[in-house]
Amino acid sequence: MKMSKIEYMKTGLNTVCLIAIFCYFIVVLFSFLLLFPSLMIVSPELLSSSWDFFIITPYMIPVFCFNGYYLLGYYLLVVSAILLSFIYIVKKEGKEAFHLYSKFFKGRIPESSNSFFLIPQIFLGLVFFDYVYDYIIRFIHVTPKTPSFSTMPLWHFMFSLSNASVHEEIISRILLIGMPLLIADLFRRRKIKIWKYFLGGGFDIEPTSVFLIIFSSLIFSYAHVFGWDFYKILPVFVTGIALGWLFLKKGIYASIIMHFSFNYPSVLLRAAEKLPFLNLLAVPILFFLSVLMVTWIVACPFYFVKYAYKMIKGFPKIFKPRA
Repeated sequence: MKMSKIEYMKTGLNTVCLIAIFCYFIVVLFSFLLLFPSLMIVSPELLSSSWDFFIITPYMIPVFCFNGYYLLGYYLLVVSAILLSFIYIVKKEGKEAFHLYSKFFKGRIPESSNSFFLIPQIFLGLVFFDYVYDYIIRFIHVTPKTPSFSTMPLWHFMFSLSNASVHEEIISRILLIGMPLLIADLFRRRKIKIWKYFLGGGFDIEPTSVFLIIFSSLIFSYAHVFGWDFYKILPVFVTGIALGWLFLKKGIYASIIMHFSFNYPSVLLRAAEKLPFLNLLAVPILFFLSVLMVTWIVACPFYFVKYAYKMIKGFPKIFKPRA
């Protein structure tokens, strides 16, 4: 059966998007593997350091201070949470994802709520929004204030970005969405499983949860002003919406993986500068980066439009009275 031009274009677009997603998986996989050597780099430094565990209101309020072996123990818990999130997603949804992706090679393009589809697609859409927003900011001659990551010691850089992937999900998603939703459901006398409000996943998106996603995203975004600048509020707010939605629909493991996807690849680039043997792999690395850039240029705006349209289309249904 002969394919029409539109079908050829759809197949071509889906092929490019599939390659873009595979590039995402490769970047995240290497970032994930970097956690293991990071333990040897970060751990000795933590024994002579301290860090305040804080909550956001949106102002940062220290709750208690970790130092020495307590800080090391906390860091091991952070790394464990990231590792367990990856293990859980593979165990829970990996087999289904494999079968779904295999359908592509049989000429069928599946639509799925599987995390192996949702996380990379939403990530790519957010990357597009961030780059467009950053371009507009610079076009109007606004110089963004950013933290001095380049002068930060490598161990501190590794600790900060891995810690943010877990700590910020606890204080922004569990404390600002899960706990208030638990209180609301107790007042509404709904049947509850308390652990579900800590781990997330399986919630319906209804008016109360929408309010909490927006509220938590506002607090989350404003808290970034202190380390960045006011320009950071909008992109972090949009990212917070996505992370809150993932927390409610899929679980805390999905929001941790998404957060990790934004943070830790920066460590990968920083670490690569200190590994001279990578010069031997310059050609394949440049080839991979070229493929990534070309495919992401197509996939990022596509997924941004796709999920923006889904959100706009589905928003009125959330507030529609139920029969």
